[in-house]
Amino acid sequence: MRFYHSIIHCAELNMGGLTSSPSPCRLPNLGLTCYLNATLQCLFHLQPFCTQLLVQEEVWRMEPEALLLSSFVGLVLLRGSCEMDIKAAVLLELKDQISLHNQEFEGNSQNDAHEFLSECPDAARVIASTGHG
Repeated sequence: MRFYHSIIHCAELNMGGLTSSPSPCRLPNLGLTCYLNATLQCLFHLQPFCTQLLVQEEVWRMEPEALLLSSFVGLVLLRGSCEMDIKAAVLLELKDQISLHNQEFEGNSQNDAHEFLSECPDAARVIASTGHG
């Protein structure tokens, strides 16, 4: 897992943890990824969603294949961080994982936020049923 150690390091430092009130730092734009950033920023303001991601810690720490889940968790943990290089790497991993489930999200073409949001649960269901992703 490419960014596993960065995510764990941030978790251990409690960067952007749910117990603190970090002032959010923007997500980097990877090139026409406004749809992705807008959707994620909305999701990450939903406390129950973030809590459920963090409850899955055992899965994303123990399953090297859980890259989609670990990428979501990594971005939640990095909410308060201004480490743009790390955020960009984790954001790219999340985009890559979603594009494995829907080729529409490959490359740097502009996409629709609603379509991306709709794809996230679909990808998560596939991952849950196969135990990979």
